[in-house]
Amino acid sequence: MAFSFPFFCFTQNLVINPSLEQYSECPNNVSQINYAVSWSAGCDYNTSSEYYNRCTLNDNPLDPFIAYPLNNIKFNTGNGCAGFLTYCTSNAGVTMSEVREVITGKFKTKLALNKCYSASFYIRFLGYYSYCFSNNVNYLNFASNKVGAFITGDSIIYPTAGYTNIYQLHPQINYSGPVLNDTTNWVKIKGDFIAQGNEQFIHIASFVPDDSVTLYMLPNLISQIDSSFILSYYLIDDVAVYPCDAPVYFANAGNDTCVNAGKNITIGPQRRDEYLYWWYDMQGNLLDTTAQIIVSPTQPTSYILVQKDFKFDETRDTVIVTVDNCPLPDYTNIDFEIYPNPCNGIVNVRFNSKVPEGAVLELYDMIGQQVSKYPLTGTENIATVNLGNLATAVYHAAVVVPDGFRKSVKLVVIR
Repeated sequence: MAFSFPFFCFTQNLVINPSLEQYSECPNNVSQINYAVSWSAGCDYNTSSEYYNRCTLNDNPLDPFIAYPLNNIKFNTGNGCAGFLTYCTSNAGVTMSEVREVITGKFKTKLALNKCYSASFYIRFLGYYSYCFSNNVNYLNFASNKVGAFITGDSIIYPTAGYTNIYQLHPQINYSGPVLNDTTNWVKIKGDFIAQGNEQFIHIASFVPDDSVTLYMLPNLISQIDSSFILSYYLIDDVAVYPCDAPVYFANAGNDTCVNAGKNITIGPQRRDEYLYWWYDMQGNLLDTTAQIIVSPTQPTSYILVQKDFKFDETRDTVIVTVDNCPLPDYTNIDFEIYPNPCNGIVNVRFNSKVPEGAVLELYDMIGQQVSKYPLTGTENIATVNLGNLATAVYHAAVVVPDGFRKSVKLVVIR
């Protein structure tokens, strides 16, 4: 009989440190994108993109670059993001002219030839705030409309001949719609492409010359503009590159259920790698950030599960737990199998129906002494158990379900 194993521990998003959470040092100045693990300014000139992390915003507010309250930055996910100039031009002899800053991330593995991939990132306009450069002159930030992602095997990209710092490449992902001027919500940019093979870097930038960019400024601020120096600055978060056929799982809080008064119950899905979870009550209070939570309501209560998948798309689901004299489940026809057997420390317990609530796996040695006990959880009919450092031996493996079921089989562990 062929078994289909559940989807565990398999990387979908190929980008290392995709939401810029991990850092080698807490940023304390501008041009420190390289402090974010596996991120850099993938270009060959001196100006560089910024790295923002809550470690700075909470402890040492950074404000040498822009007249903006950085502690008000709201990340799309977690505690980190990047910032960069998508447009900067000058006719006043300022050194920063025709600037296109680049944010470069690395992949965990090279892309496969002729395979379809999706790439996406979230972008947010920082706002119509003033920027202060070394000449101590403030300039307003314009909204613009050109940004894309160039996926390549090269860690550095170079300016097009005839331009100072402009990259007229052909990005696989290219946004050229209306100006991106939403200062509250993050906007997702996404597209599909066929890999040429061996690509291992994603470069996010604006890839067009000045005359191809649409700029926008609030009418009431027009009078404050110094037209000799115009720039556009954005934040980037949650970058993803993944196979087009990667499986996606939506939030599943489980079926509405019942718990006896004074008892507790576990709700929620089995945790998946690269997925993030938040549980809320109906008043919007955060309860937990794990896939499954234990609740013990005293009255009928709704629980809301918010989930972000490996590409940072958000879905949500609600489960209602009622409090009553709940009927005992019928385990008359329940059965299971344990595989692989023999095993090397990882086993699957597959039931002929959904994994029963509260089920556990108890292991006993051959003289009947219990050596370990493991909870069995799963969103479908399979629970996977890591037996830890269990020694090589033959064990009695008992699957126990509260209030009605117990069955044992022999399990061989070989290290």
